[in-house]
Amino acid sequence: MGKLAGSICILTGCFVLLRHWTECVSQREDLMRELLRFLRSWEYALKMKRMRVMDFFDTYPYAKNCLKQITDEVKAMLVMHTDPMGQSAWQNELKKYEGQIGLQKEAFAILVRAGESFFGTNREEAIQCVSACIRQMEEVMEEERKSYREKRKVYMPVGMLTGIMLVILLL
Repeated sequence: MGKLAGSICILTGCFVLLRHWTECVSQREDLMRELLRFLRSWEYALKMKRMRVMDFFDTYPYAKNCLKQITDEVKAMLVMHTDPMGQSAWQNELKKYEGQIGLQKEAFAILVRAGESFFGTNREEAIQCVSACIRQMEEVMEEERKSYREKRKVYMPVGMLTGIMLVILLL
């Protein structure tokens, strides 16, 4: 009976670890999709509405709480004049939340660079910058999907085989 219980625990553990890895990748992809939507909305606000960044931060319908926290703190820093440069406020807040955001380094660097489009002085340069950030974020997302598919082909069978091998060793 003990061997059966141990076998079930091992197989369950392997399944839970694989499921956790899959969920982490899924959450990171959801966040990148939300960031892409955020950047596209900013691009539209710049091109069509000629909206100011503070107004955009106030009216954007946030789906991820961490992004709202970052923009709220950047707005507060700018209003209070604790950090008069918007780009540096954006970078400081992103670095503060870097662990909570959980993005790859490439995607995080793109998000930091997007601050140039929020706080630049020239509208045309801001549009070019946000367009470049959108293209780069799409490329990073595609690379992440490819990497996930390749790793999944290996991790799933190897993880379950490892669990089965441990069960066989127990028996």
